[in-house]
Amino acid sequence: MLRIRKKNGVSIVEVVVTAIIFSIAAFGVFSTIAVLRPQGQDSMKKLQALYTGKSILDELIMAVDAHTWGSGLSNLALGHHSRVIGNYTINYYVADVTGQGLRQVYMNVSYPD
Repeated sequence: MLRIRKKNGVSIVEVVVTAIIFSIAAFGVFSTIAVLRPQGQDSMKKLQALYTGKSILDELIMAVDAHTWGSGLSNLALGHHSRVIGNYTINYYVADVTGQGLRQVYMNVSYPD
C-alpha cells in the first residue's frame, strides 16, 4: 500500500528556483527605473527653461508702450536681444508684422546638459 506523507517544509530546490525568479523580476524593475530617471531630470530642465522663457514673454507684454515702441532702448526694439537668467540663455528676435503695426517675437532658451 502506498502512503501519502504530508510535507512540513520547503526543499532547497524550491528556495533556489524562487530566488532566481525574484532576482530576474527585481532586475527588470530596477533597470526600468534606471532608464526612466535621467529622462525625468531632462524633462524638469525643459520645463524650467519653458517657465524662464514665459517669464521673459510676460515682461515683454508688460513693456508694450506707444512712447517707447520705436526706441532702441526698449526690450521690444527690432532686432536680436539676449539675456542670461541663472543657467539659461534667452535669445529672442523682434520683427515687424508687415502692414499691421504689430511686432512678433521669436525666442530660443538654451540650458546646460
